[in-house]
Amino acid sequence: RYACNTWVSTPSFISKYLLSSEFTSENIKNLETFLFCGEVLPSTTAKRILNNFSNSKVLNTYGPTEATVATTLVNITQEIIAKYPKNLPVGFVKENTVINLLDIDSENIGEMEIVGDNVSIGYFKNEELNAQKFQPKYEKRSFKTGDFGYFEDDMLFFANRKDELIKLHGFRIELGEIDKEFTNNKNVNEAITIPLKRGTEVMKLITFLTVNQEINTAVKIHTIKYEQKLNAELEANKEILESISKAQKELAMIAIEKWKEEQIELVKNKSIKIISDSNNA
Repeated sequence: RYACNTWVSTPSFISKYLLSSEFTSENIKNLETFLFCGEVLPSTTAKRILNNFSNSKVLNTYGPTEATVATTLVNITQEIIAKYPKNLPVGFVKENTVINLLDIDSENIGEMEIVGDNVSIGYFKNEELNAQKFQPKYEKRSFKTGDFGYFEDDMLFFANRKDELIKLHGFRIELGEIDKEFTNNKNVNEAITIPLKRGTEVMKLITFLTVNQEINTAVKIHTIKYEQKLNAELEANKEILESISKAQKELAMIAIEKWKEEQIELVKNKSIKIISDSNNA
């Protein structure tokens, strides 16, 4: 309808569209180029795109905002997917730009430093961070990315982050900031957030909490009361269960127990939110 021929997004964004059987070249005939940035591109995503759009190009890039985003580029072909199935390359470094690897370890992985005219002059009114990240080099500007990578076949590969900064759906997220927000609540004693990854791709974030005795007790009381209510409802429907066959009864009881566990878990979470909201009011 709109005759779009180029797709630009994070890999996680297109993965939702790939779930649809209608997202194919038969239905979107003009779409011929897919360009990705901001996150790790899984080989499974690239493979599905090439299967759905057989005549298209899948371009993978790397580059932080501080270096005007796309500093590397590579066309991901079926051959490249087959050769590097676990970690796709992010590309060849563009002209007039240099990427150095600092403090290289035994596996030839080092922190990526970008040098070139594409590097920005620094963060606005943050001289302390500028001094850490930006330096003059080769009569140009350099930026220490905090990303680790390595070179293979003249192409750059992303390895991991140096600090607790991760990317999810294209957004930079500092894990420590999430923990800080949780511990600002007086009912939370400790919090730690970890990224759940599939390979090098961050799928979701999980936060573990330790809460004070008061909220633990309150949740238990709410849970016990709710469990008593559920048991009363189940007792009232015993006649229905007794009227069905043994096999159906077993299946029904399994389903009821599962539902019961889910309801108890929901009320636990709801109790924590209610108590939290009331204490913050």
